[in-house]
Amino acid sequence: MGSGKTTVGAPLAGRLGVPFVDGDAALLAAAGRDARTIAAEDGVPALLAREARVLRDALASSRPSVIAAAASVVDDPACRRALRQPGVVVIRLRARPATLVARHSSVNHRRPLGPDLAAGFAAQSRSRAARFAAVRPATTIDVDDASVEAIVAAAAAAVRGRGPWPPSRYSCGSNDRDHRACRVSRRSRRSCPGVTMDEAIRDELARGQVIDITTRGRSTGEPRRIEIVYHVIDGRIWISGTPRPQRRAWLANLEADPRLTFHLKGAVVADLPATARVVTDPDERRRILASVAHAWGRSDLETMVEQSPLVEVSVEGYAPAA
Repeated sequence: MGSGKTTVGAPLAGRLGVPFVDGDAALLAAAGRDARTIAAEDGVPALLAREARVLRDALASSRPSVIAAAASVVDDPACRRALRQPGVVVIRLRARPATLVARHSSVNHRRPLGPDLAAGFAAQSRSRAARFAAVRPATTIDVDDASVEAIVAAAAAAVRGRGPWPPSRYSCGSNDRDHRACRVSRRSRRSCPGVTMDEAIRDELARGQVIDITTRGRSTGEPRRIEIVYHVIDGRIWISGTPRPQRRAWLANLEADPRLTFHLKGAVVADLPATARVVTDPDERRRILASVAHAWGRSDLETMVEQSPLVEVSVEGYAPAA
């Protein structure tokens, strides 16, 4: 919450040549809601359990990655065990409470800490100090007065100093003053000599995940890029969202011009031309959104049918699975 896990994690992944996994985006993809909403609707314990699961799932992957995880994961015994695995490097991005307070307004997706933010951050730091110590050895980088470039360079040096280079897998996150943690793990590469890029893209498209899409502004014609989640249902690609009465700008753009660019940015990075079909038929919406609601653990299907966006995406050159 303000230490810079995404700001640092993304360029760190670029420098290391591996994908970046944003824990907040992964949480949104899995739950259909951000951390603040989950805490408000389901309670803080439910949020902490989901955040822990995001980290454990990310660390279980065999692909190289940089993982930005919520600091709450250190409160979970299973996460602490996972962080002590051979090859896992823990990097804390540490900031003073005053720095975190100054940055807090730009990261309001996190759960609230009470009216006295400085006291809240300080208390969190004290309560988690021993748990962070339990996952040592760790590298701590103080971020208050450092540039992003300097922090990324220090983190990359810490990774390279922990073993043979280049490793085949990384996972990393970031941590404010004992408030977020940055992890990098290395595991053996699983090569598959006969796989072409087209096959890799096809495999990547077969699983729902966080991506970007670029649409054209309906009034300006200018490109508009946003991060969003897609689902694979019955072998087809669907984009939806949480229900709300306000019309999404990206949806209005696709109604005016259904062409878009589908940006994969995980294990495979690709910019794919695609076409959108906005789904308005109530029966089709109910059938597809029932699967989305189940994936997100939602029970308000009829509200989703009325208010959630729903688009089927056809990526050029890729037929739906039979």
